[in-house]
Amino acid sequence: MSRRVLPLLLLSLAVQTARPQERQDSAAERGQAAAIQPPALPAAQSAPAAPVAPPLPGQLKAGPAAAPAPLTPLPPMPMPGAPPPAAPAVPETKTPVPSVPLPRVRNPSSTSTTGQFIVHGESLPLRSAFSSKCEDISEELRKLLRDKQPWAIPIVVLLSSGDSSAKAGKAVSTQISQLAHGGFHIQVSIHLRPDLRQADIRRELIRAMLAERILRGRKQITSSRSLLLPDWLFTGVIEALDYRSRARPSALFAAIFKSGKIYSIEEIIEASPADLDGLSKSIYQVSSCALLLSLVEQPDGGARMGAFLGALASDPRPERDLLNQHFPAIAGTPSSLNKWWSLQLASLASPSMAEPLDLEESLVQLESALTFRYQARPSEIPKPRPVIASAPAPEPRPRSAAPSAPPAESPAGVED
Repeated sequence: MSRRVLPLLLLSLAVQTARPQERQDSAAERGQAAAIQPPALPAAQSAPAAPVAPPLPGQLKAGPAAAPAPLTPLPPMPMPGAPPPAAPAVPETKTPVPSVPLPRVRNPSSTSTTGQFIVHGESLPLRSAFSSKCEDISEELRKLLRDKQPWAIPIVVLLSSGDSSAKAGKAVSTQISQLAHGGFHIQVSIHLRPDLRQADIRRELIRAMLAERILRGRKQITSSRSLLLPDWLFTGVIEALDYRSRARPSALFAAIFKSGKIYSIEEIIEASPADLDGLSKSIYQVSSCALLLSLVEQPDGGARMGAFLGALASDPRPERDLLNQHFPAIAGTPSSLNKWWSLQLASLASPSMAEPLDLEESLVQLESALTFRYQARPSEIPKPRPVIASAPAPEPRPRSAAPSAPPAESPAGVED
């Protein structure tokens, strides 16, 4: 028993001896922590520092930030159902608006409805009228050639007046120039002066449109032909458009066809209108019109004519060879195209049902239409008899005795 109690007494004595030592160590640690803690700032330095704005570009030191702007109080929200507050009355003041002159546009222009024609000129009504006229001519040409492809090169129409127009050579002219980066510039210059004619404007616009059709999709001209647009083609288009606008289009064709003076295909292609006299030029115009219409009225004539026009700018072969290539249906033999063209000319010389007649021809046609004719046998033919019976001849009247002559008076103073 004594051996067990003795270790317990020694253990409790050691514990009691270690507790005072722990109290001394904790007191020493608290004293060191108090020595490390920095002293409290005085009351003057305890205020928060002013905010500092970041340095602006070009500054080395940051400056104090600007004071924030005071907040504007919002207006009170109206209560639901309450009428809105009346707005304060503002006195009406009429301040005159100063007129600012618009800058004058140099060389103003107008664009047509399809965008193909760009008309330059000073007068807006004149530009609008020319834009509409160009579109009308373009539509007529498309119907004639049966062209369904969209245009590719814009056509510039320049309207000018004044001294420069008076000194110009022609009233209307067409210029075609090749651009440096590829492509072409087509321009029709119209000088507004007394000798300007509507027919000249129409001719040059048609020339420019045909040139656009030939150069469409081309960057440069690779053929070496002297004329980009052949004379017979240009003349045929002009005459074909006029042929459809005439009241009696077959009269001129009939006169040429009856005379027998008709040009062959080779003569039409090689002829120069400037070297022909009046009669020969008329025959040339009619022959060119018949040739063009005979080509366009072929099956797929519009597409074939478009291919032929495009070949004029790239294919150096003669025009007759190009016609044989793009119109093979009428080029079986060397005389096939001539025969087809002669038939076309005979068809154009025949009047149609829509053509009017003059007074003399109308009377002849009425008499022929109102006269009834029938075929009968000779025995059935009635003998002619007078419609009105002849009156009997009057009987001769008897001659009566001649009246006696009155007695002659005796001269005065004479008695029997």
